Amino acid sequence: MNKRRIVIAGAFVLISAFSVSINSCTKIAKTLSLDLPMQTGSVNIYIPATEDTINNLTFGPETSYFNVDSFVRSSTGEQFNGKNISKVTITECKLTVLNPSPTNNIANFQSCSASLFSDVKKDPYTISLIDNPDLYAYSLNIPIQNTDLSSYIGKTYSYYVTGRLRKPLTQPLECTLTYTYNVSVKG
Repeated sequence: MNKRRIVIAGAFVLISAFSVSINSCTKIAKTLSLDLPMQTGSVNIYIPATEDTINNLTFGPETSYFNVDSFVRSSTGEQFNGKNISKVTITECKLTVLNPSPTNNIANFQSCSASLFSDVKKDPYTISLIDNPDLYAYSLNIPIQNTDLSSYIGKTYSYYVTGRLRKPLTQPLECTLTYTYNVSVKG
């Protein structure tokens, strides 16, 4: 009889401890937040040769597909998904010229902007460099802002570059535009 009471008491203690630990894990998961670095890939931007140094010129849009929900799931071991996203910000926006020359490179641009929109939000989000230095460079980091872009999360993203030239381009520029993001998720 004593053995039976001890076994029943032991089982009760184990079940109680298991219930408390599951409850605690659920509470912890609800308060957990993570920041996930995300790069959606680069898009190719073609900038034709031009002598126009008066107007702002637009190059693109170029479109890419990226499943943010799948990214969050794979980055968190299926513990979070797209519904857990609390904020998305840009951490870097970089324009890289793949075929620079001494007379055709980033220095040709007086100003430069990069814009994006998605299949769920068509209003372009734009970041700009108003006064680009007149120095040879093959890449340009466009200054970022800490704006929440979670309303842009969709499946298809389009990117374009706008700029005003200070010097004509005598040859086309083949470029890549790369955005890197921080995706904040919360349980």
